[in-house]
Amino acid sequence: RYTERLVVTRRVAILGEGRDVVQVVAPFDAPLSRPVLSVDGTGPVFIAGLQFGADPARKPKKPGASCLVRIDDADVRFRATAIVGGPGDGVTVSGASRLEMLGTLIAGVCGSGLRVVPQVGGVAPRVEVVDSEVRDVRESGIRIGAGTSLTLSRSRVERAALHGVRYAGAEVLLTGCRIQDCGIVGVCGSGGAVSRVEGNVFFANRISALRCGDGERAEFVGNTFARSGACGVEI
Repeated sequence: RYTERLVVTRRVAILGEGRDVVQVVAPFDAPLSRPVLSVDGTGPVFIAGLQFGADPARKPKKPGASCLVRIDDADVRFRATAIVGGPGDGVTVSGASRLEMLGTLIAGVCGSGLRVVPQVGGVAPRVEVVDSEVRDVRESGIRIGAGTSLTLSRSRVERAALHGVRYAGAEVLLTGCRIQDCGIVGVCGSGGAVSRVEGNVFFANRISALRCGDGERAEFVGNTFARSGACGVEI
């Protein structure tokens, strides 16, 4: 267990013996504490076999609370990594970033698990999440802003207090995922988004499994819906 904050500004590989073995934590005793890991303006950066967290692990969210991991204008690949606890979001992505997450867990944060900041002009952030899990968060599991893109495949999003996946004005591809036990809607799109949602299982979401909002162009193909509170699909 290491108590420190990491700031990465050049190409590097950071390898641990396993996310249950090597923990990097930092105190979050003030609402504007800096992230545990910041990657700024560089890449590729490869991170595997580590757990990033906060000390104390769980606190009520405060306005301006920092994320655990911040990626800005960077190319980052996570493998077999965990991002747990914290008073704000788990991971925040901004600028012309590229993020790949494989076999990664985001859990127990007081904000959203993964947030991609809206992009106006320039190169859009691209996020790909595969064989990963986002769960037990107090806002949305994954929140995607306008002008960005997300590919989510073979992953689980569960027990988000708000939406499982929420996006507006973004390009989104969801395939082969399980989205369940979310407090409002499993997948919620709006604001001119372009999405394809294919081959997913939606189970026990409180209001509906899928919500297609104003101006969204969506394709829903081969999905399974069970035990939605009100309906399977809202349009």
